[in-house]
Amino acid sequence: MSEPIELSLFRPEFLADPVPFYRRLREEAPVYWSNELGAWLISRHADVKMLWNDPRATPDQKAWSGDAHLRERASAAPNVMWALDETLLLCHGAKHARLRRFAHEPFLPGGCGRIARVTERVVREVLDGFSGRGEIDLLADYSVPIRIRVMSRLLGVEPTPEEERFLVAGTNAALGFLEPSTDGETIARNDAALKEFRAIVARIVAQSLREGAGDSMVADLRAPDREGDRLSENEVIALVFSFLLAGTEANGSLITMGILTLLEHRQQLATLRREPGRFADALKEILRYRSFTKFLPRYIVRDLDLHGKTLRPGQIALLLFQSAFRDPEAFEAPDVFDVTRKQTNSLAFGAGPHRCVGERMAEIEGAVALREFFTRYPGARRRDAKEDWAKHHMLVAVPRTIPVIPLMLA
Repeated sequence: MSEPIELSLFRPEFLADPVPFYRRLREEAPVYWSNELGAWLISRHADVKMLWNDPRATPDQKAWSGDAHLRERASAAPNVMWALDETLLLCHGAKHARLRRFAHEPFLPGGCGRIARVTERVVREVLDGFSGRGEIDLLADYSVPIRIRVMSRLLGVEPTPEEERFLVAGTNAALGFLEPSTDGETIARNDAALKEFRAIVARIVAQSLREGAGDSMVADLRAPDREGDRLSENEVIALVFSFLLAGTEANGSLITMGILTLLEHRQQLATLRREPGRFADALKEILRYRSFTKFLPRYIVRDLDLHGKTLRPGQIALLLFQSAFRDPEAFEAPDVFDVTRKQTNSLAFGAGPHRCVGERMAEIEGAVALREFFTRYPGARRRDAKEDWAKHHMLVAVPRTIPVIPLMLA
């Protein structure tokens, strides 16, 4: 008889290599109650896909049994309350449908053309800055400048040096509000991070509106829809806030993880260099094989029976994307990295009404950043070093310290 599963999703050994832990969960306890997190862990691909859009579960945190206590504790944390109620990442129903209708605008064909132009310029600008250097840090010198500059220029306003410094380090901290917690210290910390982040977003939106917005995402968001409906300035701020949270942290992590994965799989890199048109498709395999999203929450609204367990209203189900992406029931040879794999079961950008609106931006930005990097530096290699992995918050596992991933360029 096997030993009882004892799992901590924040221990260094788990963060460094979660694959064996996830395999055991899928095989022995696909619906596992975590006392550490006070939530159900859902590890199989089919179950994650089902719960992502099942009406018995919702992304709306108001359905959580601890929400009333959180809101009581957060009464002195107005920025947490605002983020919980206004961000596209958490809203649901008619409000979500309306905001999402406008949120799609910057990612339609015309907007994608703008994203491609801006990304090409930024990536080449960053790479030109490496002239004469023999070593760079993958995060500090490449991923971070790209994610900040691309999004800033798409919004039509350059951040001040102080704002840029905050966006480099503060985006990850601001994401902490997504972790359902009633701990007073955690709420206060999240409110402080969100206060500064929200102020930056408000200033950027106000300046862009004052100066006419021009050819920018803000102009797209302010345009009326076919029925003449318009977003308020606060709604524009909420959407830009959502774009900055998701588009900078996620896209920067995608670039980082993509380069690391390809450096570790030289034959796959050789395939992409022979066929550079495959870079966009390869991103889905990178996200499957080395996803930086650990899990996302769904809140149960009606009794749900799954693998002999009953999930009750008010409970949290954490959808373990990293585990689902290594499920042999969904992917042939899931522990093999293959850039030619057909991604028929991809959940990298979600599915259904909550599918990521910025999917095309991530694909464009990631493909350009990876293709151009390896075009300039095909012989780049990693200098011996270990990432310092840490729990920033429950959603994302990325290296913490900068500099942390030194690359030799030749």
